[in-house]
Amino acid sequence: MSGRPGRIAATSSRAGRRLVGERRESGWSGPPRSRCCCRCGEGPSRSNSERLANELAQSLGEEGLFPDLSAYSMPGLLCHREPSPFLPPTRAVESQMNALQHNDYPEDGAGVEAAFQFAWPENAEQCLPGEINFALRKSWSADSYGTFEDFAGALRSAPFSDLIQCDSWKVCGDLMFTDSEGLSSEQMVVVVNNKANSQFNFRLRQIACGSLKGFWLTEEVRFVK
Repeated sequence: MSGRPGRIAATSSRAGRRLVGERRESGWSGPPRSRCCCRCGEGPSRSNSERLANELAQSLGEEGLFPDLSAYSMPGLLCHREPSPFLPPTRAVESQMNALQHNDYPEDGAGVEAAFQFAWPENAEQCLPGEINFALRKSWSADSYGTFEDFAGALRSAPFSDLIQCDSWKVCGDLMFTDSEGLSSEQMVVVVNNKANSQFNFRLRQIACGSLKGFWLTEEVRFVK
């Protein structure tokens, strides 16, 4: 019994050498290798792919077939245009500010629409799935709810109009939790327009129950100075 594994291994080894010899004689070298473009180095590298994509975008832009996106921060513009239970309050503020700064990308008024999506819905914590009236959201400046047209009209008026198409913005100070349960928070931002600074304070609250549990949404934005 102890010698059988050795004989099997030897037989397999001889059969393997014989098979390899037959392949070499017939000129067959095995199945073709698949090319990989990720880690093995046989395919195009990621840097080459990005270079080709940039060259294509530049070429299309020169022909007037593609918009010039060189001044935009693509991750900030395209990501998190809608609230999610996985977004912390700081990211919720960032998402709204990036959207408002580039309000007309990818279409006119897209930034204001994104801010409306982050506004607190009416009866958000009392309704079951499918019962929330998403058409009514809380105003940034008043304790009332309105339609998107009402919300957009308020944002396009002073002082909130400074946020739309602003030159730049940044957070000012750390995020502050204003309750013992950690469900309410405030974040100050500084907005720059024509070298003039203005400050706004975002007040957000996390929905504690209902179908939107875990979402951080905006209850109020207050003009500071």
